[in-house]
Amino acid sequence: VPVVCVGAAGGRGDPTRVRIGQGLDRVAGDPLLRAVRKRLDADARAAPLAIYSEEKAQRLGDDLLKRTGCDHAFGTLASVTAAFGLAAAKAALDLLLVARPDAPRAAEADDEAP
Repeated sequence: VPVVCVGAAGGRGDPTRVRIGQGLDRVAGDPLLRAVRKRLDADARAAPLAIYSEEKAQRLGDDLLKRTGCDHAFGTLASVTAAFGLAAAKAALDLLLVARPDAPRAAEADDEAP
C-alpha cells in the first residue's frame, strides 16, 4: 500500500523549502519523521514518500512563549502548513495515477484541450 508521511511544520517559516522525498531514511532534521522511522523496519523506511522541510526549526522568542503559556513552542505559519498539505496532496495523486496507468496525466489532458 503506498504511503505518504508528512513531517513537522512547527518552527518553519519558508514554504518554498518544503520537499517531497522518497524514503524516510533519506530525511534528516525532522523529529516527527524520525519517530515514524524508528517504528518501521528497514524495508518499510525506504518505501513511503516523505513531505519535509529543508529549513531548520526555530523556537518562538521568550516573550511569545510567555504570552502563549507554553514551556516550549515552535509555532508555524499558515503558508507553511498549506505548502505541506499541497505537497502531500500532489504526492498522493501521483501515487494514485501510478496505480492506474490508464489514467491521463495532467500534461496529456492539457494537450487534448480544445
